[in-house]
Amino acid sequence: MEPSSDSWLQGTTVLITGGASGIGRATALAFAAAAAAARVSRPLAVITADIDQEHGEETCLLVRQRGADAAHFVHTDVRSEQEVAALADWVRSR
Repeated sequence: MEPSSDSWLQGTTVLITGGASGIGRATALAFAAAAAAARVSRPLAVITADIDQEHGEETCLLVRQRGADAAHFVHTDVRSEQEVAALADWVRSR
């Protein structure tokens, strides 16, 4: 598959830490916009993880509005090994 092809987005789950604001939010929105533009047939899911619950949930709303089929927020402090392990388990269970 060519790197320029958008077909890799189909059925993809993207995990973004720091997704409540800044570069993390911009990355989440970029994935959603790319999926919408490519009109992927299998859903794209965006998972944002952050310690900022309010803005993380806001990012998920924006991601859905921009074209992702699913957006989830998981409260995670990446400084905590336990929380990162729990996040990884949650993602694997999807």
